[in-house]
Amino acid sequence: MNNIDITEEALRIVFLERSATLEEGVVNREMEYILYSGTTVEMAEDRKSQLLSRLGDIAFSMSFGQILDKNIRDLEISLEHLAQETKLPVNIIDELIGDRIYTNNVPIVMIKNLLTKLRIGFSTAEKGIKKTFEMLQNSITDQAIATHEIPAFRKGIYLPKDIASGTQLRNDGRELYENKESLDKYIGRLEQLLK
Repeated sequence: MNNIDITEEALRIVFLERSATLEEGVVNREMEYILYSGTTVEMAEDRKSQLLSRLGDIAFSMSFGQILDKNIRDLEISLEHLAQETKLPVNIIDELIGDRIYTNNVPIVMIKNLLTKLRIGFSTAEKGIKKTFEMLQNSITDQAIATHEIPAFRKGIYLPKDIASGTQLRNDGRELYENKESLDKYIGRLEQLLK
């Protein structure tokens, strides 16, 4: 039987979720402390339940596409009708539902219309947009590693010279919106429009 402490594992997961916004030195120090500290600390039950609740929020948060799909089904709206109302082509709505495109690649006014029509609040949309962004970033990184095609602007991926020398990078302009700074600006502007 495994001797895995659920609370300890939950702490690690929450830490890793938060580490995306921290500096590398801070991340390394905190991770070393979590993994290698010999001290055993007993956590209060209310703190354990709070931690597990936070973990559940992280693990079970919905992507933007899942939120759209749920609201479309709940409101019983056809994609054609939704496309007509929001001025978004059906194929773009379908791509958004499938989490196959970055939300911030779609004109912000159209996303605002979509959210308004589907009665989706800003905070729900923000969480979903961020989740979709993370999913797409992870899938691009995984695909790039598998095909040995690493975009030059992506940090943190190392390939040996023998593999990297044979790669050809594709640059079709999509990466303009595929970064955190662009996403943050998009979400900030979306919040202003929805007020």
